[in-house]
Amino acid sequence: MAVIDAIKQGDDAGSGKSERVRFTTIIVCVLLAFVAVIWEREAELMAFACQISESVPPMTSLGFLIALVALGVLANAAAKRIGAVNGGLARFFGRLAMSGSQIMYVYAFVTVATIIFSVGVIRTILPEMATMAYFADYSNDFAEAQPFVNDVLQVTDAETVRQYYEGADAPVRVPDMGNVPVISTLLRWGAGAAARTQMVPWRFWLVPLAVWSLFMLAIFFTMQCIAGLCEREWTLSERLPYPLVEIPLGVTGKRSFVPGTPLLRDSVMWIGFALGASYGLHEMLAATTFAFPLFGREYPLGQLLTEHPWSVIGGGINVFIMPEAYGLAYFASQDVLLTTGLTWIGYMLFTVLMAAMGRQLDGGTYRNTSTGSFVGFVLAAVWVARKPLMQAMTRAFGGKESDELGDYPITEAHVWMTRGALLGLLFIIAFMIWMGLPMHYTLFIVGLFFISAVGHGRVRAIAGAATPWLFPHSSMSTGYLEMFGASAIGRQGDYRPFAAIFHLKWLDRGYPHSGLAAQLESYNMTRRAGMDVGDMTKVMLLAIPIGLALGWWMHLTSFYDHGANVLGGGTYAGGVRVRYAHQDADWAIGLVNAPLPAKPQALVAAAVGLLITVGGLVLRNINLRFPFHPAGFVIGMNHGRRFWAPFLIVWGIKALTLKLGGVGTYRRLMPMFLGIVIGHFFFTGIIMGLAKTTGLPVFEHLPTIWF
Repeated sequence: MAVIDAIKQGDDAGSGKSERVRFTTIIVCVLLAFVAVIWEREAELMAFACQISESVPPMTSLGFLIALVALGVLANAAAKRIGAVNGGLARFFGRLAMSGSQIMYVYAFVTVATIIFSVGVIRTILPEMATMAYFADYSNDFAEAQPFVNDVLQVTDAETVRQYYEGADAPVRVPDMGNVPVISTLLRWGAGAAARTQMVPWRFWLVPLAVWSLFMLAIFFTMQCIAGLCEREWTLSERLPYPLVEIPLGVTGKRSFVPGTPLLRDSVMWIGFALGASYGLHEMLAATTFAFPLFGREYPLGQLLTEHPWSVIGGGINVFIMPEAYGLAYFASQDVLLTTGLTWIGYMLFTVLMAAMGRQLDGGTYRNTSTGSFVGFVLAAVWVARKPLMQAMTRAFGGKESDELGDYPITEAHVWMTRGALLGLLFIIAFMIWMGLPMHYTLFIVGLFFISAVGHGRVRAIAGAATPWLFPHSSMSTGYLEMFGASAIGRQGDYRPFAAIFHLKWLDRGYPHSGLAAQLESYNMTRRAGMDVGDMTKVMLLAIPIGLALGWWMHLTSFYDHGANVLGGGTYAGGVRVRYAHQDADWAIGLVNAPLPAKPQALVAAAVGLLITVGGLVLRNINLRFPFHPAGFVIGMNHGRRFWAPFLIVWGIKALTLKLGGVGTYRRLMPMFLGIVIGHFFFTGIIMGLAKTTGLPVFEHLPTIWF
């Protein structure tokens, strides 16, 4: 109820004059995006300390959100202190303080840009442009497959590819910049960046980068159009809570849980902040003093089950120690939390039953069931929103407006979003067919990708599940082959469609679909904070090409400086993304001469997931008190191992709170649980991550931080 009240307050705020984005804010957006990509380079590639781009929200956007708010507080305090002495200097300090809305424009921009140049997008697709040229040898058919790949999609020059993986032959040379404090350091860094830029053989890379950038622009543009349409329906009609939006609204003072008391002045929030930060503090002290053991990411509860058939569970019932999951779960409904936990426990018991019967479930069963659950989940959402969707489609093709939607008619902006989504989908389909995929498989990939994107965004809007990986992983590639077989894609000996599958594997190997969730949350943040929707649209659209340009530049200059084989946690065989690209090429090209047959059980598993989701929705509509929630089933069947324990624990805490203290106590504890999220991200993701990035000996034993 408190979340719904906040949405209503945001609607009231948005009914007045919206705050437009300023030109200076756009400049700050671009500058901070540049700082973010350098931060990612140092934290993820060079030090392999903290996956700052993998967290939800990214550590970059959260760090800048906190920094800009702190700068505003300090600037306003300085302006008040010296106002009577020097009015001009006081006005200067006053201009340094950005309003909450301007800070949130920056937050949205950096979030979208970070997702694009993150480990799950650019760092996943980039090695796929060079894998077959570098790893071709007698053990594979890469050399035979390369002629069937469009030259504009890959880099084939042998020396260019070799230096990408192994580093340039000539080291970076930085001229002496003197010993002036700060200035000399900045000059040396700038000279080094310029030297690394000149090291990259851009003439071999520019065409593939331009072609893939066009494709990625189309994907993120289409997702943004769909996000705008979804946000309207899910906010105005369904009143979804959007737990992750509480973070920027609360930090900037646009949302308070106690009337008249901003979040950052709420003592209950700071209690939660201390609880959330205590996890990272414990890990840092344990790793630097060796006085006590690390908690780690999970408690190995599965080690207690040593007898067959219970031993097949393994780590499936480990309890993940993720403060952000516990904090955000407090904002989700009890039905979602309970369904998530029981779904995963039920699946674990099913694996035990199969083991007792002498059968073993493979990963494909879980993946295909989760695919079916996602399809049913999104189709149900489309059915609920059928009236506004049909009206948007009608108006997109020139039809007349209807008054059927009452107080929430389709605006002209949403009509253009519908047109943009349709045009984007047509371009994406045409691009994949041009790559060499058959029409039916192209439609399958495109449909399932956007189902994954919409489903992921809806789950985050309902439960705030803070991970970009909540989607049916590999369902567009491996899942399709299990359902229909390799012969449904291409005949044996035909390299072209299977080479195209490899070059598109990044779509379900990484997490580009999470961009829609970030865009969706930014639109909801805009509505609730009284910001300008048109300006937010432009800000996020600008973030796409900026994120692409910065991401290509940062990764290529880093790889040619040090070699892709050794950065990002690699040794001599490459970092994680390099190894994945090599494995995916082996898998896809290997299908040409050793095609996999279809597995009938794959379609059965997908059908079971779909039927359970849809059947649960039907029962829930018949009986509103029916505890099954489709979002909980989707989470349980996609990322249940990670969320089952946090969600069940918070379900118990909320049940006790409501039983003993009532709704008033429940609402009063909201800032504490939000503080747990902020405190964990601030200390573990930012402070602890930066400490490990420094490379100081005292921090060398800090664990690599994953989210």
